[in-house]
Amino acid sequence: MAQLNVMLFEFVVFSVAGWMLEVIYRSLTNKRFVNPGFLTGPYLPIYGTGALIITSIAYATTHIPVLYKFAIYFISLSLLEYITGAILYTITGKRYWDYTNEHLNIQGHVCLPFSFIWGILALAFEFAILPLHGYLVASLSTVFINTVISFGIPLMITDYMVTHNIAQKLLNAQLPVFNPGQFRLGFVKFQNDALISLRGFMDIAFSYRKKISIIKPIQANKIIRLFKKRYTALISTIRNKSKKYN
Repeated sequence: MAQLNVMLFEFVVFSVAGWMLEVIYRSLTNKRFVNPGFLTGPYLPIYGTGALIITSIAYATTHIPVLYKFAIYFISLSLLEYITGAILYTITGKRYWDYTNEHLNIQGHVCLPFSFIWGILALAFEFAILPLHGYLVASLSTVFINTVISFGIPLMITDYMVTHNIAQKLLNAQLPVFNPGQFRLGFVKFQNDALISLRGFMDIAFSYRKKISIIKPIQANKIIRLFKKRYTALISTIRNKSKKYN
């Protein structure tokens, strides 16, 4: 139960943190306040879900090479982004992010450049943020964690139920009869777009094959181990100073 509470707390915290990052980025880009979420409140559950996925993968892949970790993050977060984008677009008819103009995209929900970025950010999250987050959670009281969970989770569920009810009414007004043929055509289009994107990615990879083959491999594992060692030392220093002042 304690582990479940930590996961729920992490979900709430990173849902809110993700919303704040999106608000800052989109508001600066559009030069006006933009609420980037499908829900009304200040949270983006996709970021909370992504944080749980990254945390689970990080703990399950402790001893595997960093490039394999990147591949797992790349695939997992791309699937999360595609499924979420497709569901939201089906329900509301609105795109909350649009990669249509990006290179090697699949129906505008995912694209190769951003999937690559998510993989890099996931590694940064694992090696830089996750240790600090773990120390923060360990220093918080159980009462505070349970309070955040008791307030945050019901609020998100209530928000979802209200928003989903409104969206479902809009969907029913637009599509009064479910058309299986339309669903099959959509799935076929997804397959075609995915294969085209994969083919484009493979063409690019093979075109740079000779260039890549002459580049001396970077000893990524050694770099990561050194970074973890120094970061662990930093966390230990923070803990020691905290104990000293407490």
